[in-house]
Amino acid sequence: MAALTCLRPQPILEKVLYSSPYLPTVDRLCAFASSVLKGDSRWDSLKRIPYSTPGRYVQVLDLSHLDEPLGEASRDEEFASTQGGLNSLAGNGLRLNGCLNTLFPLLPHLEVLILPSSIPVAPSTLRALQSAPSRSKAKVIHGLVLTQAVEPKPIKHESADATSDLDSMIRFLKAFPNLRDVSIKGYGDIDPGFSITHNPQPPLDLQRLESMTLHGVKSGLFIGALCDQEASLPSLRRLDLTCYAHQPGDLTVDLLRVHGSKLHSLTLRAPTDWPPLRIPPPSETLFLCPHLQVLKFLDSNTLPPTETFEDPALPFTAAQHCSLRHLSISKWSTAPAFRDGPHPPSTGQFEQLIETLIR
Repeated sequence: MAALTCLRPQPILEKVLYSSPYLPTVDRLCAFASSVLKGDSRWDSLKRIPYSTPGRYVQVLDLSHLDEPLGEASRDEEFASTQGGLNSLAGNGLRLNGCLNTLFPLLPHLEVLILPSSIPVAPSTLRALQSAPSRSKAKVIHGLVLTQAVEPKPIKHESADATSDLDSMIRFLKAFPNLRDVSIKGYGDIDPGFSITHNPQPPLDLQRLESMTLHGVKSGLFIGALCDQEASLPSLRRLDLTCYAHQPGDLTVDLLRVHGSKLHSLTLRAPTDWPPLRIPPPSETLFLCPHLQVLKFLDSNTLPPTETFEDPALPFTAAQHCSLRHLSISKWSTAPAFRDGPHPPSTGQFEQLIETLIR
């Protein structure tokens, strides 16, 4: 019996290898971009398939590996090839943005994009992504940084009586109608952003967004637009949020008031600002989010208030909260640096909280 053999293994292997490439360094990313560009230069526009290979095979572009520390040998080579660490970082930034500007127009089926946090992505690169052929297919974008910038030219909004400047992040997200998961990082308490009162924004309309991560976004135009009662996020079920409750100008609690009733999973994190802020999460969390199944308090320095789980104003207690299935509370620290804060810990507070939960 004749053995069955694969006569053309290369296209099959190419499709598998390029669907989710592993790119641990900027050098690998540049080599990958060169390969995609070379394939596009050989592509005949008269062919039945409108997009070139291997670019049309790419579905996942994960650049989070660029944040991992280099090995000793790689670090020495990188340092030796430049005049120092700062020059190396700047050089990598230029190369990264150059590669991404080349790649985005050539990746028509890109669905997942994870940007590095250690190397800044230029606004011109995000504009290239905004106009890329994959914008209607993009489902996951992680690693965005909120710049609190506005478009320089006034734009007329349907919902505003007068012209106003459009927030750059709002403009960016409006280009991705099928986005399911987005992660955005801000600059915390040091960057209050523009006032939504003086810069009215159109309400966000992200019909398919299911998961949102906002770290260090306390206020500004973007979160202000999210807090608009007309903001349409009907599919939102998961929110990972840095909480700035009780702080001047905070809009994170307003965000829970507007969208909390839709959430099934909520993660509240401690601010990473310096000096450290000891901010307890809002005691009305369960009231604002009555359908939670997963609740996580990831703050090792401040316990959630006991009123969170036994408040006379609530129509239920923690035990009667039928939808809650998973509760995480970080290990509580009583380090001296945090004992003299605005909410000092009291003796037996953790035990009291546990008793409230199991009552």
